[in-house]
Amino acid sequence: MPNPVNFDSQSSFMSACVSEVKAEGKTHEQAVGKCLGMWANKSFDKSIENFQKGINIMKKEFRCDIQKFDDELGIAFGWFSIARVGDEIVEDSDEHRIQPSELEKAAYQFTLQSRQAGENHIKKGVGELIETIAFTKEKQELIVKSLKEIGVENPVCDLGVDGWWGGFYIPPEHSDIRKALREGEYVSFSIGGEATANEIGE
Repeated sequence: MPNPVNFDSQSSFMSACVSEVKAEGKTHEQAVGKCLGMWANKSFDKSIENFQKGINIMKKEFRCDIQKFDDELGIAFGWFSIARVGDEIVEDSDEHRIQPSELEKAAYQFTLQSRQAGENHIKKGVGELIETIAFTKEKQELIVKSLKEIGVENPVCDLGVDGWWGGFYIPPEHSDIRKALREGEYVSFSIGGEATANEIGE
């Protein structure tokens, strides 16, 4: 699959990409949609390439409690990961840190390429992503700005964190997962992935 980072123009990339995606059995419309999405993500393809391929990497996990599980609908919501609290970049349980900008990129790529929930990083496809947003400080400021522009008085959107929030739908055929969520056996999301590790000073 061609990498948009290696192309100077959108037209040349689209020409190469669409033909290759169509060769995989996709329709022309599906190929165009996929390739347009890849081009839109050109600005962070290189960092995501390392995230996906695991070049000089260490495995990382980020855990946050599930905030709501609706047993009737089979949906679970909560923070997938939090990168900043206040002015501090926080550490996860493995004493790893992730910059808010990198968490945002990972959230976008997951939404574009996967959208699948797994069980304990082993069993895949037990749920489908139904809601996701990477809350950065900049995005929260833009939300306030947009509300002011439409006449909302004194809007507030200051969560005090940069984090990734979302939800999954667990279909009825995965009743064991629903049961584990309902009974509190599964209490948090765990984001598994790969990232380039850098030593940082105190």
